[in-house]
Amino acid sequence: MQRAMHLPGTDAYSVYAYGMGLLRKEKKDKAMSTFIFNQQQHPQDKFWTSLGLARGYTALGDKEKAIANWEVVLQNVPANLSNRTAAYQAALKKLKDAS
Repeated sequence: MQRAMHLPGTDAYSVYAYGMGLLRKEKKDKAMSTFIFNQQQHPQDKFWTSLGLARGYTALGDKEKAIANWEVVLQNVPANLSNRTAAYQAALKKLKDAS
């Protein structure tokens, strides 16, 4: 998968999904590296890259960076995923309330 992520044409969602798989397996550092790589490879994508960073920083307990990325996510939710906006807002609120 490491090689596949570096192939031209690998989209931001695919890299995000791989990172989420790592996060689910409690491989937080590898997941975070994947999310950072995704943002570097797809700087024009503000949704999937920020969503990965938001989830990664949340898992690592870095509230400041997690909050900043959740705010970017909420500003860039694609129309076809608008049904998930409330869940993203709830994640952001939970972090802010815990601060």
